[in-house]
Amino acid sequence: MSRFLLDTGPAQKFVNKDPAIRRAAEERRRRGDVIGICYPVLGELWSGVQGSDSRAQNA
Repeated sequence: MSRFLLDTGPAQKFVNKDPAIRRAAEERRRRGDVIGICYPVLGELWSGVQGSDSRAQNA
């Protein structure tokens, strides 16, 4: 089992359902790997939500 932390770009692509990122993540999870993000990435993603025109939908 390996552990992976996604940086902001790949994490945002994952949230936005980018097929390549989703496929890679699912493949890794099937192998038993763990994928996550760290607090700074969470903060950057949340900052993007707060700065968007459709905050409620993005939240």
